[in-house]
Amino acid sequence: MRVVLPLLALTLASGCEAPTFPALPVPRAAHGAAVIDGLILVAGGASEEGNTARLDILDPAKGEWRKGRDLPTPRAFPGVVALEGALFVLGGMRGREGHLATVERYDPKRDLWEPRTPLGLARSRFACATVSGSIVVAGGYLGDGDTDTVEVYDPGKDAWRPGPPLPLKIHGLAAAVLLGKLHLFGGFGDGAIHLRLDGDCWTRLRPMGTARIFLAADVVGGKILAAGGRVQDAPLEAYDPAKDAWAPLRGMQRSVNRFAAVAFEGRFVALGGEGIDGRFVDAVVVYDPATDRWR
Repeated sequence: MRVVLPLLALTLASGCEAPTFPALPVPRAAHGAAVIDGLILVAGGASEEGNTARLDILDPAKGEWRKGRDLPTPRAFPGVVALEGALFVLGGMRGREGHLATVERYDPKRDLWEPRTPLGLARSRFACATVSGSIVVAGGYLGDGDTDTVEVYDPGKDAWRPGPPLPLKIHGLAAAVLLGKLHLFGGFGDGAIHLRLDGDCWTRLRPMGTARIFLAADVVGGKILAAGGRVQDAPLEAYDPAKDAWAPLRGMQRSVNRFAAVAFEGRFVALGGEGIDGRFVDAVVVYDPATDRWR
């Protein structure tokens, strides 16, 4: 039986250790996560039993996981984002059934899933983020190759429109929104690439110091933090927009890829993933930029 320990009652005051969170209820990889109303939601992915429809919800104040209503469509490698108080799960792949265009919206208050207009192109392993009230999906894998296509979702119209195509076909990349701008980085083909969406054009910025695929990222303290990936002992990297430069920081204690990450209360939280040995991981680790330490 799994024992769940209560979350340490810690503040953000200088010198305090980062909180510790209980492990995921099920080891998994190729999933997604988002924060809504102070809760961390983890959706989909792959486990030892195959692609999963699990939705697990962490209440950091209690240090406890609870199970939400399963996704209608089990899937690995989806896009997972929060928008307008709801969780969106987009695309991905479902075993031998191939790649999905399916989009589903979860209302945490009603514990209810509802279908939304599908993507124009079924894909997995893509970058996904919310930008100025819209969801942007970029790149990805189609089953027979990569794509450079971009789609933009308008929640008010429940409709997709084409976005500016990427300058290359790519999958396994990550996304983050910094100062209102969408940044993409990493991925197959050019694992150090760094792009920013400026209007209808993609601008190439300073590449990451370490090329990597299947990484995860978010914005903490006004900088992009990018971690992990299918590379041994990679450092955490922080992107400073004022300098257009990446700086190496302390790497994760265990090399993982295909994990999910969120920013939470000024820290970077990495959830699950796949180890270099191919095993699924249930650990939830927290990086504190104030101390350059993981817990």
